[in-house]
Amino acid sequence: MLVHCLSFKLGTPYVTQMGYIKSLCDRWKDVNAVYYDHTGTKGIDEEIERAGFPGLEGIDYSKPTKHGMAMTLKQLMMTPREADEDLAPQDARRRFELPYDRDVQAELNVEQWEQTKGSELYTFSHPEGSHDDKFWAIAMAVTAAMKREPEPFVAVIPR
Repeated sequence: MLVHCLSFKLGTPYVTQMGYIKSLCDRWKDVNAVYYDHTGTKGIDEEIERAGFPGLEGIDYSKPTKHGMAMTLKQLMMTPREADEDLAPQDARRRFELPYDRDVQAELNVEQWEQTKGSELYTFSHPEGSHDDKFWAIAMAVTAAMKREPEPFVAVIPR
């Protein structure tokens, strides 16, 4: 389930965005990794690395990367949870669900894709005047969550 989604206004300085993300990491002590769109960040990579985010990983939004992220998101939105496999398809909860948010739903539905001629990869786009930032942020977060195994936790309880 999506836990937190925030859209910064266009033009918000990277320093402000990084400060907000760093405050979330500090508040939520169990953040394992921070993934970010590395495309076009030349010049501030050192600043991002110095911020001290846990498990920092930059993702370049290439055609194969976008294809993989979108397909992962689609698959999880269609696959029933293990606990609901015996239910009728319309009654089963999915492995990935979103809380109802009209803006997020609209942005997920605006994304368009077309199969590249002679390739198995899709090309993604959105109509002029629309946005797809939330779509790609959610797709990246889902992909990152699938890659990460929970850290083993061992507690020693004194007698």
